[in-house]
Amino acid sequence: MSHVYNAVRNTILYAAERAGASVTVAELPFPRPEPAAVLKSIERAITGRTRIVVMDHITSGSALVLPLEDIVKLCHAAGVPVLVDGAHGPGQVALDLPALGADWYVGNCHKWLSAPKGSGFLYARADRRADLHPVTISHGYRDGFTAEFDYTGTTDPTAYLAVPAALAFFERLGGATLMERNKRLAAEAAKMLAIGLGTEVGAVFEMAGSMGLVRLPIDLPSNRSEALKVRHALQDAGTDVPVHPQAGGLWLRLSAYAYNELSDYQRLAQMLPGVLDRLRD
Repeated sequence: MSHVYNAVRNTILYAAERAGASVTVAELPFPRPEPAAVLKSIERAITGRTRIVVMDHITSGSALVLPLEDIVKLCHAAGVPVLVDGAHGPGQVALDLPALGADWYVGNCHKWLSAPKGSGFLYARADRRADLHPVTISHGYRDGFTAEFDYTGTTDPTAYLAVPAALAFFERLGGATLMERNKRLAAEAAKMLAIGLGTEVGAVFEMAGSMGLVRLPIDLPSNRSEALKVRHALQDAGTDVPVHPQAGGLWLRLSAYAYNELSDYQRLAQMLPGVLDRLRD
């Protein structure tokens, strides 16, 4: 997909080059796409030569919660397996991996579940496990999916062992109630900033999660280098907000969590005009 995380994009290109395969990109409409339009863009990209679809659950740079269950059904109807980059999924949206039906799903626990960095999980549907092996082949080889991935040498398992405590903490914060509260706070903050800047938000509420995207009213090239320049200017001003190039512009990506209140984003709204003026000079 056109909104794929850059590290995942590079991995796809590397794997395709080694296999002598080509990569087809599904161009997602943006901003404020509707689920039906997303499905249509993916459907157009699939051909009889398509061997796998790699897609996000929640896009990192554009903060879109994609209609994953419907996308998986679409791909499977065409006979194409699906690998999901769910880095932002756990803790931001409810997850029922068997119901989603993806062939493989990879998620991080250090983002919205507050677990240590390096903790995450790989889900593989039961019929997709026999041919799946870790990069490091160790003692569990040929002893089954769990045994192979459970011990791969001298990797420190501390981060993984902390995940149950992180899940319990997340539930104490509210669990599903917290996720809904974060979604509404992110949407309210994004709308407030967009109105103040005279611009627009990136997602309709139906396709939003605990993040929101707001277009910046600044005439700078839409690329990663300029986005980083804006982010550094925000850091110099005493705050930190990721900035992403999308659809010919630069966009702020807001995040909302248990420790955030609307006043945090109101403070950002007060800071932004001065930061943008300095960038224009």
